[in-house]
Amino acid sequence: MNPELKRGEFAPGCSTAPQESSSNEANGGPDFLPTISGWELLRALARAGFTPVQRAGGLVVLRRDERAVIVRLGRRLVDATELRAVLDLAGIAKREFLGLLFH
Repeated sequence: MNPELKRGEFAPGCSTAPQESSSNEANGGPDFLPTISGWELLRALARAGFTPVQRAGGLVVLRRDERAVIVRLGRRLVDATELRAVLDLAGIAKREFLGLLFH
């Protein structure tokens, strides 16, 4: 351990030093997305203008204009990674989605 460094400081060039975070405005809002159920996702997408066009088992296909999204229903929760992928396919920004979710 370098005696010139105090606790919580990092050596210059150290890869574990905290990085500058990108602006929340630049990437569409907060850096987090909640873990939600498929039904909550379906409800928020319906508020955004998506309509269900097909249902097969635990899957629902929603469509708006030329965009199509598949949502899983059931007991399984939709985590942030899957939610981010659905929002990318739907063309909805995180901030807009959170507004639809908590409307």
